[in-house]
Amino acid sequence: MEKQKKIPEVQMAAYDPNGPMSFWKKLEYSSGDGGYHFIYNWINVFLTVFCTDTLGVPAGVMSALLLYVRFFDAVNDPIIGNMADRTRTRWGRYRPWILFGALSMGFFVAALFNGNPNWSTNFKIVYVCVLYVLITISSTCENMAYGAMNGVLTANSTERLKLGSQRMVFMYGCAAIVGFVQAPLVKFFSGNTGDVRMDASRGWGITVAIFCILGMALLTHTSIKIREAVPPANVERKKMTLLDIWKAVIKNPPLMILTLGMIVYGMMAYGRMAMFSYYYKYYCGNAGLMSTYSLLNGIFGVLGAFSASTINKWIPSKGKAAGYSLILMGLTNCVCYWIPGTNPVFFVFMAASSYFGAVYISTQYGIIPDAADYGELVSNQSLHGFTNAFTSLGLKIGGAVGPAIGVAVLAAYNYVPNVEQSAETLTALNAVSTIGPGLFCILGGIIFLFYPLNPARVAEMRKTLDERRAAAIARQK
Repeated sequence: MEKQKKIPEVQMAAYDPNGPMSFWKKLEYSSGDGGYHFIYNWINVFLTVFCTDTLGVPAGVMSALLLYVRFFDAVNDPIIGNMADRTRTRWGRYRPWILFGALSMGFFVAALFNGNPNWSTNFKIVYVCVLYVLITISSTCENMAYGAMNGVLTANSTERLKLGSQRMVFMYGCAAIVGFVQAPLVKFFSGNTGDVRMDASRGWGITVAIFCILGMALLTHTSIKIREAVPPANVERKKMTLLDIWKAVIKNPPLMILTLGMIVYGMMAYGRMAMFSYYYKYYCGNAGLMSTYSLLNGIFGVLGAFSASTINKWIPSKGKAAGYSLILMGLTNCVCYWIPGTNPVFFVFMAASSYFGAVYISTQYGIIPDAADYGELVSNQSLHGFTNAFTSLGLKIGGAVGPAIGVAVLAAYNYVPNVEQSAETLTALNAVSTIGPGLFCILGGIIFLFYPLNPARVAEMRKTLDERRAAAIARQK
């Protein structure tokens, strides 16, 4: 008879998972999202412009690279999420993944932005490709585990939504800091040798390294302080094949809608930010406006995150609240196609778009644990890591496809770095920054209106899972 492996006793949180969480417990968790964006925001927003304008990687190559690595991610993310769900240590399922992912991600991002423009083109392409793959793997390890913790820190749906809103405050706040200080800090740390690309490379390298260290410190603190409070309903580990994983997706309509929402949000939020680095530099002729936009995006993003809980009280169906927010985010972005980027009205509409985007993403992160509960209900396996990995995959696909499409369009319209662009190139740049991602966003919002989990259904699922969990614990005694 095969000897059964002893499951380590987990350091569980000392509070009621169905009750309210303290402010400090929420802060210990949500501050980790700030650490993540101190690191990964450099990839989301500045990777393309750094590689094309400073490192010297051709725009067409960058477009292909962004897409190819995400195809790899399509297989990688769900597998890592499933591995985390089956992890059993005294520190829980997800905390070791957060710590390992944070430290490796910070190191790889800092290394990428310390590339040398004087290397050969082929070596630069290989260097960026290898590091981008490693960054993708490590960010998946951290982000899917971090998101999964939202579902095991509390079983209370209201508290989950509050956690989602609070972590978005840190996300928008820290992303705004990165965007606001990027240009002045890169300039401050740049050399003065007369070699423009080498001087700029030095500025990028030092600036990104500083923020990676800060991000790793915040995420290390989070991984040490937080504890799981909700054990899985099925305490036995079950190995899932790749086929089992995709079956779990097909059987989970809420997960499919959430993932689609993440794709269009990624195309909008990160695709827009990546293109704005070009938009303000070439279309507006004032690269410094990127700092102004980043600050406004952060301020109104924080306001949107703060108000998400209130809006969800007005609209009890969280799916509809997310859908309406996504549609309004897209509409306000589309309008900006016809408004010059130097016009104050442009910033008004962009601020509104950031506000509605924050309401959407705060709501989305608050209901991802409900989709994980639905998956656990139909599969009898705890799938919080897998669910968060899959939705994170959607966000990263959107964040890659948006810039990839934008850079491909620029390349098709004869974009040349660091020179005055043609009228056709500028028109294309305006379109891929405003109306393009906005239309995708509107389409995603319409689909989100069909999200199937309402408050009554969520309460019913929680009751069933609690009964399963009690029965599983009783069988172990």
